[in-house]
Amino acid sequence: MSSSSGRTPPPPYTNDNAEELKRCFSTLLNDQQEIQELFKSVAGHLETTPQIGEHHVLTEEWNTLRQRHRRVYRDSQHNASQCASFLHNYIEVIIPLSQSKMHIREKKIMVTRFLEAVAMHQESAKKTAERFSELGKEVETFQLKVAASLRNQAEPRGFFTRIWSGIEELCMAIWQALYRLLTQLVKTFRRLLSSINSVHFSVGPLHTDIRFHPYTEVQDELRMGPRSTAAQIKEDCRELSNRLTAFEEAWEVVKLSCADLLINLAMAQSMTTVPAVYDSNVRSAQRVYSPLIECMRAYSQNRSPEL
Repeated sequence: MSSSSGRTPPPPYTNDNAEELKRCFSTLLNDQQEIQELFKSVAGHLETTPQIGEHHVLTEEWNTLRQRHRRVYRDSQHNASQCASFLHNYIEVIIPLSQSKMHIREKKIMVTRFLEAVAMHQESAKKTAERFSELGKEVETFQLKVAASLRNQAEPRGFFTRIWSGIEELCMAIWQALYRLLTQLVKTFRRLLSSINSVHFSVGPLHTDIRFHPYTEVQDELRMGPRSTAAQIKEDCRELSNRLTAFEEAWEVVKLSCADLLINLAMAQSMTTVPAVYDSNVRSAQRVYSPLIECMRAYSQNRSPEL
């Protein structure tokens, strides 16, 4: 068994961590509900604006964005549910079977199939992140289309200003809510990631160190203040788009967990006999992954985690 001297162990998982995770995931749920309500409010505002109306191309485009947001969020929940099952199977199925009396050939088949599932899960998470990014870019440009459409209307300046200000205010509320949601997602998942910052293995003659990306805190405070000019609004939208792109970082914990398992399973495949004892750091992974499993399941079910 490898020595752990000189190594910094992963931070312990305490009740305080559990309470913080519960708070973070509750915030995610609240932000998501707020975003849905704001999308609805903008749709209503567009429909009741005489120069736009219910059947205007801008109203239809906004409703399409609204539907896409619901779909991509549901898909992200599905990804989270898959990840929870994936990690649960690792703890409850793969590890016990690797220590069982199952024939080595059957173990290798089990490992190979699980590796294939890992690859599929990674690709699914990547596609979800890309869809969030694409949605953010379209949200970024939508308010400029509304402004251009209203300016083309032969109406007094004061009327345009009044209508645009109302839509601008609602759009800004949506951008800020999306910004807050994505910031919270990244912050929450990085907090989870910090618990599996470093894992050390010793299985028979093999010694392996897995070091994940260093944990960095995400700023708590929003920097998106009130804006008035089109250039400033565009700048805020670009920042929101960047945050939506950063959703992929939130799923980094999934990819790193996959990398962890890939190494474990590759090691298992190379063994001709079942190792009698796993390193204590490997066994302690259950203590780290169990809260992650519950948080993923809670996210997928629109509820707070029960930790």
